[in-house]
Amino acid sequence: MTRADELQKVQELYLMQIELWKVLDEDMSSAAALRQAREQLKTFAALLKQVSWEHMGGEDVYMTLQQMCEEAGQKLSHAPVRALAKKPTVVKRTVMRSAQSKGKKGKKC
Repeated sequence: MTRADELQKVQELYLMQIELWKVLDEDMSSAAALRQAREQLKTFAALLKQVSWEHMGGEDVYMTLQQMCEEAGQKLSHAPVRALAKKPTVVKRTVMRSAQSKGKKGKKC
C-alpha cells in the first residue's frame, strides 16, 4: 500500500471513531440503534487491523484506539434492548353449533 492509501485509511478511522461515539452516546434502547452500533464497531475494528500504527502518530495512538474499540464492545454487550412491541395476535375462533340448533336431537350438556 502506498503512503497516501495508509493516510486515507487513518483519516477514515478517525472519522469512524467520532461517528461510533455519537451512536454509543445516544439512546441504545432500540434494537435498530444497537444493530447500527454493532455494525459500525465491526467496521471500525476491521479497519483498525488494516492500518499501521506508524501512519497514525505512534503506537500509543494505536493502542488507545484498540482500547476504545474494546470499551465500545463492552458497552454494546451491556446495552439494554427494549423489545419491539408485538402486534396483537388475532385468534380466529369458530363457533360450534350444537346439534339442537341445527334441528337435530342430541345430548344436552
